[in-house]
Formats: sequence, structure tokens, C-alpha cells
Amino acid sequence: MKKMPTEKFMNLGDYKKQAILDAMHTEFMTTPYSEIRISSLIKRAGISRASFYLYFESKDDLFACMMRQRRERLEQGLVEAFREKKGTFHESMELLVERIMTDESYRDCWEFCRRMLEDETCREVAVRTEAEFGGRRLREKSEKECFEAMDRTGYGELNEERLRCAIEMGLLVIIRISMLQLDQAADPRELKNMAYQQFAILDRGIRD
Repeated sequence: MKKMPTEKFMNLGDYKKQAILDAMHTEFMTTPYSEIRISSLIKRAGISRASFYLYFESKDDLFACMMRQRRERLEQGLVEAFREKKGTFHESMELLVERIMTDESYRDCWEFCRRMLEDETCREVAVRTEAEFGGRRLREKSEKECFEAMDRTGYGELNEERLRCAIEMGLLVIIRISMLQLDQAADPRELKNMAYQQFAILDRGIRD
């Protein structure tokens, strides 16, 4: 698997690392990926061109690093909800959606996801990053941790595979309402109630 970014980038302070990632986020949100230039990135991040190439081989590597950070943030939130709640599936998913809709740290993640869907010029690097990063393996690890954390009383012979399917469908619900929230297409309370209803249906399904 390709190593990105370099160790020199990983050894930077958190503030400096985030400034560089934020520069890519801002550029990506306002400019088609194919038109983003290294000169614009380094100016926005406040670093030299030489420093950029000490940290990354290309803008693709920086984009992949940003994509990985967003993915890890969402997976972390999923596991944290199940570990903190230590309850049923729908209780844990309700806690997750509550946080996602009120915690601004998630907003960048959803804005980034929507932009990736809109910008066809980033598709190739996005697909390659998912394969190199092992996004599927990360999700399976998160779902295993959710299975171990939840209260499975009343779920009969629930196994990891059935819970994994329910989580995947639940996350699709969350993606949908998050996009609607970004567009201010509905009242947040209505969106949460919509999600809660879907979680309850999924919960009943994995109890049978």
C-alpha cells in the first residue's frame, strides 16, 4: 500500500497539519478538483512549495489524506455512539444522528462527501484512495467494535453480519438527512424524527 502522507507531515504539530488539510478543503469546495493548483494550496496553507513536496508527492496525496481524515472522523463517531450508549441499536444510532446534526465538526465531512459526488474530476483519486486506504476494512473494524459494545439482550441470535447490514442501512439514512440539513430542505426536528423511525424499523428487523 502506498504510504501517504510522508513521515515529515505526520510529525508536524496538529495546528500546522490541520492548516494544510483545511487549505485543500477550502480549495476543493470552491474549485473543480482538476483545476486546483499547488500554488493556490501552498499560498492558502502558508507553506513553501519545497515544504509541500516534503509532505506530499502530489495534490492527489493531499486530497487522499483529507479524504482519509473525514472517513476516520465518521467511523470514530459511530463507534463512540455505541460505546457510550451501551444500549440497543436504535438508541445508539439516535445518539449518533443527534451528534451529527448538532456538532459542527461533522459539517466538513458532509460538505466534503457532497462535493465528491458533484465533482467528477475527483472520482479517480477518490476510488483509488478508498482501495489503497482499505476503507472497507476500516468500516468492518468499526462495526465489529459496535457489535461488542451494544447491549444485545432481546436480539436473539444476532451476529456481526446482521448488525453490519443494519448499520450500513442506518448510515445511508444519516447521509440522506445530513444532505437535506445542509440544503436546509426540512426542519431539523422533522429530519431527526424521520431518522428515528427508520432506525426503529431496522432495530425490529434484527430482533426477528
